Amino acid sequence: MKKITAALSIVMLVFLCAGSYSYAGPINKWYYAKHPTTVEKLKNVYGEPINLQKQIGGTEKFVFGSIQNTMNMGHPFFIVKDGRVIDSGIQ
Repeated sequence: MKKITAALSIVMLVFLCAGSYSYAGPINKWYYAKHPTTVEKLKNVYGEPINLQKQIGGTEKFVFGSIQNTMNMGHPFFIVKDGRVIDSGIQ
């Protein structure tokens, strides 16, 4: 029973680490493939981007203002291709 618990703990740790990987994470890509998000939806939630960068491969990186809670959480960014979000993270 202890071996099963240890194995499950390792699997959960790997899953959580993969999910928190902010740039080009496979879980992020899977999420946006299943839940299409447009640039207009982003602007409704975050307002206007503070930075927009054209990238190789026809993608754009939208960077929004910092998330202020009880501390500075960073700037959320979204990688967009053809008007749809394909990845996201915080920088």
